[in-house]
Amino acid sequence: MGGNNLNSTGVVNGRYGNFDVSVVSNGPVTAGGDIRSTGGWIISRHGRGWMDESHGGGFYMTDNEWIRSLNNKSIYTGGQLKGGSLRSDSDLSAGGVLKLDQTSYAGTWCPQNGAISHDSSGGILSCQSGRWQKDPAVLEQQECFETGNHNGRDFQEHRCPTGWYTAGLRFSGHRRGESTYMITCCH
Repeated sequence: MGGNNLNSTGVVNGRYGNFDVSVVSNGPVTAGGDIRSTGGWIISRHGRGWMDESHGGGFYMTDNEWIRSLNNKSIYTGGQLKGGSLRSDSDLSAGGVLKLDQTSYAGTWCPQNGAISHDSSGGILSCQSGRWQKDPAVLEQQECFETGNHNGRDFQEHRCPTGWYTAGLRFSGHRRGESTYMITCCH
């Protein structure tokens, strides 16, 4: 064609097309196979992106911050999703164990009340009033002893002293026709 233009043509049929600069269309472009880029991007504008027509899902952007799932479709991978943080506007559910990589220390500063972490032994910590706190329901066992009705027919009151708590109660058998028991006291 010697570099001449094709203007106002109807249908142009051919087997191959090689273009040195670009292809511009004022309507849809339909391909019977893959669309490949060997050195550039697939670029969209005006809140459009990629859509799977058969299932109604895909990805698009309507602002400078977020990539959105078309029609609020779920995203599934057998691999990982990785990012700087993960936020859920509703419940968070894990099909396995929740693993926290960061170790925190009781009494030190924490970023947000209600945050959860763990100490070096795996004990759960929660952020309260800007400080990591151990769960008050977790009772320390620094020292323990046993008391109780060892010999049957013992009508004394057996209890843990002030400042100690009952860590266990076990039936230990029968003596002199009476049940015997042991109380474990710890602090």
